[in-house]
Amino acid sequence: MKTSRLLAFGVVLVLFSAVALAGTPLRARANSMTDTPVMSFTAPIKVLPSQGQANLAAILYDQAQVGGTAASCQNFEAAYNAYDDQCADDFDVPAGDTWDISRVTIPGFFWNGGYQCPGGINIDFVTDNSGTPNGGTVQCSYSGLANNNGNFTATFQVDLSPICSLTAGHYWMVVNVNMSFGPNGQWGWFESGAHFYESHWRNTGGGFGVCPTWSPRVTVCAVGVQPDLAYTLESGTGDGDGDGDGDGDGSGGDCDLGPIEAKLDAAEVKLDNVQCNVDLQPIEAKLDVAETKLDDLVAGGGAGGCGCCDIVNYLLPVIPGAGPLPSTHPCYNP
Repeated sequence: MKTSRLLAFGVVLVLFSAVALAGTPLRARANSMTDTPVMSFTAPIKVLPSQGQANLAAILYDQAQVGGTAASCQNFEAAYNAYDDQCADDFDVPAGDTWDISRVTIPGFFWNGGYQCPGGINIDFVTDNSGTPNGGTVQCSYSGLANNNGNFTATFQVDLSPICSLTAGHYWMVVNVNMSFGPNGQWGWFESGAHFYESHWRNTGGGFGVCPTWSPRVTVCAVGVQPDLAYTLESGTGDGDGDGDGDGDGSGGDCDLGPIEAKLDAAEVKLDNVQCNVDLQPIEAKLDVAETKLDDLVAGGGAGGCGCCDIVNYLLPVIPGAGPLPSTHPCYNP
């Protein structure tokens, strides 16, 4: 009886620890802390970023977190100025659009004894210069933005004031936090899969001995594993409907839903004509769900205001045999 009680207590303790890491606030302490900062850290378990307050009406751009590795992007205290580093990731504002960015969400992680960031986060939006932020023109700059989720949460959700209005073009978002290594440890930005150019990193003070100027973060600087970084840009797009296409109808631009509807119809016809000794009800149920979701999206219900890629990714899980998108597909998001 004593053994079973100890086992049950151990299971509860493990579950509690996992929930504590996945929730708000995110507090992490590495098993072995270092005397000086390090360039990246991999969380011992998959940490689900806390989004804090509800999203605004429009998601302009979203790069989902992949894996549990975080890249250091930190403005340290004077004693560790040599380790000051920045991270940058790029995105594209489509032709004919203007994005009015009001909120940014950046999934992150504390380590090396870190558990809070009272100094806020610095964000610059910079024009692209031939695949790098180096030499780009700063369009909007923000210093010490307070985290809506609180100082003890590693996922930053910040509101931009004034909003950052970007016309069509290619841009980089440059990020680091204001955080002293001595009492607070380190913070890093969680990674994402490949989108556009590889994310960049720099350590201008030379403390890490690599990349004093902007360079590809993984392939050149050897900081982290995945090529890009996770974040969400939110708010208006200039057309008032939140879909990013500039036409005000909420349809998400040149997103022809006819082929999707035709495939669903063809699947149902084939299903009605098939003769086999298996239960087809689960497949029919999935097709019904897919058609309902498509109808909702077209009508603006449920996930109203979605763009074309939102529709594709929303339907894929319920279309039998659809499989994942190839990496060359414009809506691919690993």
